[in-house]
Amino acid sequence: MAEEKVDIAVIEAGLGGARDATNILCSSELAASVITTIGEEHLAALGGSLESIAVAKSGIIKYGRPVVLGGPFLSHVDRILRDKASVMCSPVVSASDAGIRTSIKGLIILDGRPCQLSDIMIQVERDFPLFIELSDVKLRMLGKHQLHNASSAACVALCLRDQGCRISDGSIRAGLENTFLLGRSHFLSSKEAEVLGLPGATILLDGGEFSC
Repeated sequence: MAEEKVDIAVIEAGLGGARDATNILCSSELAASVITTIGEEHLAALGGSLESIAVAKSGIIKYGRPVVLGGPFLSHVDRILRDKASVMCSPVVSASDAGIRTSIKGLIILDGRPCQLSDIMIQVERDFPLFIELSDVKLRMLGKHQLHNASSAACVALCLRDQGCRISDGSIRAGLENTFLLGRSHFLSSKEAEVLGLPGATILLDGGEFSC
């Protein structure tokens, strides 16, 4: 990243967070921490309970830097994360807060792909003001959980904007509308279907991340 002289880097923590290599980053180098979900997929490696996983993941919260919580979390898990943020004097923005409202208006077909037409309204006044109102956002990643992820991502972008980054509402919309995961609930476009010799077909690619 130093060689490429990146302006902003999105760095994913590995397993947990408390003992992760990303802790080489100090508070002065961090714009925001983000904790999206707390699940059971790494129970054995992270202490055997949701509470121990929350403690491990809260290790990415750095002193004085904002933390965006995705969730929604169980109340006791949410408390663990917020308590750690309080100890670290880190302002908290939660995608589940009352000032953040989202809705799914329906599905549309765009270039042969289904898109989720959604509204995202963020108005947070507590630690620092965050505001954006996006109507009819065309999300290529479908489901309520993906809308929640989108609102979390918008919160992060607004945190960066509050720190002086030049990020317009239009840029946030474009980022949300152009985000997708190759091979994960991934609908091919009508043009791609034609290349495969299947004109007019609806083709969904979905490779599972975990084996059962």
